[in-house]
Amino acid sequence: MGATTIQPGADTTVSLSMMMHPGMEGPHLFRVTVPVQGAVGSGELQLYVKADFR
Repeated sequence: MGATTIQPGADTTVSLSMMMHPGMEGPHLFRVTVPVQGAVGSGELQLYVKADFR
């Protein structure tokens, strides 16, 4: 994972490692919830990750 404190206008990287057991092949859609806190409060960032396990 990249920086956990990000300045306005900056960016970072979120990296995920995934694997599927036999029989679970095919397309998937994962929702990853990232807690965020800014100058005016906190919340959650929802990231949607599409994967196709073959």
